[in-house]
Amino acid sequence: MTGTVTFTPSQAEHFLTLATEILESENTSIKQKVVQELAEQGGLTRLKYFVEAKYSNDTSGFRTMTFWNHCVPLLKIITDEELRLSLALEKAVGTIYAFIYGHSGARGVPFFSHVVNHLSTATTISRTSVEFGTAVCAAALAISMTLTFNQSAAVQKEFVDIGKTLRSCFQSGNADYTARLADTELRKVEQKLGIADLLPEHRQPRRKPAVTPLGGLSSLMEVDFPGHLSTNGPRHDNDKASITEIRILPTQGEIMSTTRTEYLPKRDYHPKAHHLPPGIVRILDTQFRLLREDTSGQMRDAIRYTMSALAKSPEKPVKSDGMQTIIYKNVILEKFRMGDRDGLQVDVTFDQPQRLTKSKPDIVERRKYWVTSKSLRSGALLCLVDQQNKGSCFMIVSERSPSENDRSRARDTKKEKEKEQPVPLKPRDLADHPTRALVTLKLADTANDLMTVVNQYHGQLRRTRGANYVLPYLIEFPGMLFASFEPILRFLQNMISERTVPFSKLIAPEGNSVEDHPPADRFKPTQIEVPPPLYLTKRNITLDLSVILKEGYGNLRLTHSIARPCSVSELQAYTTLDRDQGEALISGLTRELALIQGPPGTGKSYVGVQLCKILLHNDGKLKLGPIVCV
Repeated sequence: MTGTVTFTPSQAEHFLTLATEILESENTSIKQKVVQELAEQGGLTRLKYFVEAKYSNDTSGFRTMTFWNHCVPLLKIITDEELRLSLALEKAVGTIYAFIYGHSGARGVPFFSHVVNHLSTATTISRTSVEFGTAVCAAALAISMTLTFNQSAAVQKEFVDIGKTLRSCFQSGNADYTARLADTELRKVEQKLGIADLLPEHRQPRRKPAVTPLGGLSSLMEVDFPGHLSTNGPRHDNDKASITEIRILPTQGEIMSTTRTEYLPKRDYHPKAHHLPPGIVRILDTQFRLLREDTSGQMRDAIRYTMSALAKSPEKPVKSDGMQTIIYKNVILEKFRMGDRDGLQVDVTFDQPQRLTKSKPDIVERRKYWVTSKSLRSGALLCLVDQQNKGSCFMIVSERSPSENDRSRARDTKKEKEKEQPVPLKPRDLADHPTRALVTLKLADTANDLMTVVNQYHGQLRRTRGANYVLPYLIEFPGMLFASFEPILRFLQNMISERTVPFSKLIAPEGNSVEDHPPADRFKPTQIEVPPPLYLTKRNITLDLSVILKEGYGNLRLTHSIARPCSVSELQAYTTLDRDQGEALISGLTRELALIQGPPGTGKSYVGVQLCKILLHNDGKLKLGPIVCV
C-alpha cells in the first residue's frame, strides 16, 4: 500500500483496538506478523497518519482525533512488552522507531512534543489516576526506544526539553508497577539525554570554583577540572571533560606534557569535588580515569622518562624509574602487509639485544634465547618512539618467530649449523641474523596512528637516499597486555554513552546537594529503601516455593508474595535452609536488589541456587528474561 491514509476518528479507534487485542493475545506468530507488517510500506503509511495527527483534549472522540482515545493507545501499541523485548522483531522494531523519528527528528520531535504537552496540561484525567500513570509510562518507553534506535536524537536540544517536560508530569512516591516502570524508563531517557550536556554546543566553561567548606568531609578545596573546564584550559590534546573523547593509550601531546599534573577524581563525594554531578555517570567517569591512570598512565610516564634518558645519553642503558621497560634501537619498518586476522601488519627489524651481540653467539644460542625469552610475546604492547619528537604510536606483537612454542625448531638448528648456511642479508625472524631481528607488529589504534607509521616509513625511505634521519626505537612494557585493560576501559566509555546501568538509582544516588549524600557513619549507616522487584508488583503475583521443600512435605503449600511474605521460621522448618539463609532468601525474593554476604562455607551459593529454582519454577506467570549467573 502506498500514498497516504486517512481515518475517521471511529475508524482510527477501531484500528487501534484491533491491534491492541492482537498484541494482548497469546498467539505469538500472529503478534509477530502484525509487528512485521507494521514495519512495511503499508504499516508505515498508517503509522505516519497517527504520528502526524493533531490530537485534541476532547474525550468523546466522535468528531476529532483525541489524545486519550487515539494517541495513548498508539503509544501502548508501539511499546508493547513483546514488541520491545523480542529478538526476532528487533529489525522490524528498529524500522518502526527510525520511521517515527524521521530524518533528523522531523517526525519524532513534533510528535513527542505534542505528547508531553498534552500530559503536562492534562485536566480531564487526574494525575494520580492509573490512566495518567499508564500514559506517562508509555510515553517514557516510546521516547526511550526512539533514543535507543536513533543515537543522534540524544544530542538534540528538543529531546532534552521533551525529557524535562515528561519528568515534570511524573508523580514521585507512587509504588505501583506502572509508576515504577515509568520512573525506570524516565531515568534511562534522562541518562541518555545527559550526553548533550557534554557536547561543545551544550556546555559552558566552568568558572574557577570558589573555596567551599565541605561540611567536615574534607578541608577547603579547589579542583582543577579536566579539559575545557579547567581555568587554564586543557593540559594537552588528550585532556577531555568527557571520557568518551579520551584515547585509551597516551597521545604524543600527553607524553610530552610536563607542566601540569593530570586530572584525577578525588575520593570526596561532595557535589563540588568533581566536574560531574553525583550519580552513576560520575562513578563511571571516576572508574575510567583511575583505571586508565594505573595502566596507560604508567606507560606515559615510562615513555617520557625513557625519552629524556636517551636524549641525554643515547648509548647508556636506561635504568627503570618505575615501570619496567625494554628498549629496541635502530628500528626499521621493512614491509607493510595485510593479515587475515589482524589486518594491517608491519614487519619491523631492530638491533639484536646487547647480550646477543657482545658474546657473538651462534644461531643455536640465539634461537634458544628467543624461544625461552619473555620478551616480544604474542600480544605484547610496544611504543614506537620518534627520537625527533615528531610522533609516537603503540603497536602489538602480531606474529613471533621463533615462538615460545617453537622448541622443535630450536632442536633442528644444530643441523642448520652443520650445513654452515650463509648469514642472510636481512633477518627473517628473531634469531637467524647475528645483529638484527625481525618481528611482525600491528597497530593498536589504526585510525589514529596510521599516518604516524606512514610518515616514519617515508622518513626511512628518505634516509636511504642520504637524508639526515634518526631511526626510531621501540619501548616494550613486559607483562602489560593491551587486551587485559583496553576492553574494560572501552566498555566504561560505552556505558557512559548509553548511561543505562542496572540499579543505578540504588548504587549511585543522584542529587546536587550535600543532603542527598550524607557522610558515611559506621555507627549510623544510611538506610536506603529498596523496592520489590517489578515482576512481583506487576500483577500482585504469589510465588510457589514448593520446589525447595524438604522430602516429606510435598503436599505443603508454601508461598511468598509482597502482601503475605513467607516467614523465616517456615523456611527453617520445611526447607534445608537455616535461619540466616532463610533471611537471605526472603531478601532476594522481596527486594529489587539484594546483596548476600558471608564467610566461606556459609551457603551463599546454595541460597543463590534456591532463588534460581524458585524463579524458574514460577517462570510461567513471571515471564522473566534470561537469568545470568556469574
